[in-house]
Amino acid sequence: MKRIIAEWIPYMMAYRLYNPKYPQQTIAYEDDKDTTRRHATENGYEVIFECQ
Repeated sequence: MKRIIAEWIPYMMAYRLYNPKYPQQTIAYEDDKDTTRRHATENGYEVIFECQ
């Protein structure tokens, strides 16, 4: 399974999803963990949450 990183962006109040191989390319922005996890699994990713 491919990995995707969910990085919390405080000023946007959202998670930024990106592939760790291409961190400069955002896949999506999601506003909560459940939606983020669902979006990732529907697209064949394993989500990893980063707290900042």
